[in-house]
Amino acid sequence: MEGSENKMTMLLEAIQDFNGRIVPMFKTIQEQNQQIVSLRRALATCQHERDDAVADFRRVSSFEPQLKDTQRMLHQTEQERDQAIRLAEQAKNETLGIRNELANSTSVFDDLQERTRRYQGQLQGHTKAATQQKEKIRHLEQQLSEVRAELEANGALESLGVRQEFDLLMQEHDVSSSSVMANGVRLSSIPLPSIHRASSSTLRPQNQQDGPWHDFEGMLPTGGFVSDWQIAKPDSGLLKKRKRGSENVNIKGLTLDRHGRPVGTVQLGPRRSLRAPL
Repeated sequence: MEGSENKMTMLLEAIQDFNGRIVPMFKTIQEQNQQIVSLRRALATCQHERDDAVADFRRVSSFEPQLKDTQRMLHQTEQERDQAIRLAEQAKNETLGIRNELANSTSVFDDLQERTRRYQGQLQGHTKAATQQKEKIRHLEQQLSEVRAELEANGALESLGVRQEFDLLMQEHDVSSSSVMANGVRLSSIPLPSIHRASSSTLRPQNQQDGPWHDFEGMLPTGGFVSDWQIAKPDSGLLKKRKRGSENVNIKGLTLDRHGRPVGTVQLGPRRSLRAPL
């Protein structure tokens, strides 16, 4: 019994060893067979693709001259493209320059137009001012003529009034003509002021003492008035100059309006004295 059990144990161990070494080998062989089949299929596919590639290569090889021509045309096209880009950049720069010149020309043109309009306006203003100036000069000349005529008329009236006032005052005083003749002075020899002298004596201020005219009493004092001059003595033969006192005579000029006409009343002839050259 013991020997049978030992044999059975050895047999089981041999079976287990067979299963552990031989069975996996069969499995590996089976797997390798499957891989071989797959590889054969892949090889067939590769051969088919190789044949297609060879056919394509042969077909493409026939287009090699055309390919070279195409490559040459492509290179030429690229060169033309680069040249076109350079020309486009140059044209762009020239266009910008032309635009800038046009803008500057437009600005200069606008400036010239503005200056032309300004000069035209100034010319019109000067023309208008010249016309107004001519009209003003003509109007002033007309006014001057009127004022001259009026002044001449007023001067004639003033001279006439001076003479009348002088004659009237001389008639009021009892002056001996013989005494006057004895002193060598004739009343007719005393010059009467003309229109120009009367006007200048009326308009000249009191402080101007160096002129050709001096204060001269052309009449004898009336009652109640004391004069500071006397008739010259027979041996002198001249009338003495009256001493200027401290009194001030307010002599004012004529007040004229814008047309050159006197404003208010105008006194004809001197108030107090006549001026006669010595």
